[in-house]
Amino acid sequence: MRSCWEVLEIQPTTDADLIQDTRRSLIKTWHPDTATSVKQKELYNSRAAEINAACDKAMAFAKAWKPVSGWNQGSASKPNVRPSSTVVGTWLHVLGKPVGAGGSWKSR
Repeated sequence: MRSCWEVLEIQPTTDADLIQDTRRSLIKTWHPDTATSVKQKELYNSRAAEINAACDKAMAFAKAWKPVSGWNQGSASKPNVRPSSTVVGTWLHVLGKPVGAGGSWKSR
């Protein structure tokens, strides 16, 4: 199974606006109404569903990132940000790694 980043062909550091733009662009290409045959329509339906699901996961991840106070004081190559606990769980889910017992991302 491909990650949401591979489906959308974007980097994990992409912001919410670019994720939406990418989704719109891919859906224009893969919308089932643009298919010319029944077989092609089935393929387009599954691809559009995959794109929408990937967009939902990527948006949840992008919205969960929270900058640390003073974030603009970090260097350009290494911004001073930290993920929330939701992001860590989402990121582990995206990578296909099991989350620990009780929903904790920490190993026990």
